[in-house]
Amino acid sequence: MASFQLVFCIVVAAVLIFYGIVQHFPLLFFILSWTYVLIAWTLSLIRLISGKKSKTLEDFEPEPEDTEWHE
Repeated sequence: MASFQLVFCIVVAAVLIFYGIVQHFPLLFFILSWTYVLIAWTLSLIRLISGKKSKTLEDFEPEPEDTEWHE
């Protein structure tokens, strides 16, 4: 009998969760999007302040003479 109650509770919880996701999708999407943007912005600021450069990106930095326009 305990397994039936466990399955029943899980199914009821799943229905409530999916119903809530469907009903409040715009709000959930808004919150998740801005959370992602704020975390990325914060990590970029930390990297900018600490002055750390990624070793893997050093190969992609342009040479000083490549940035000038030759006419």
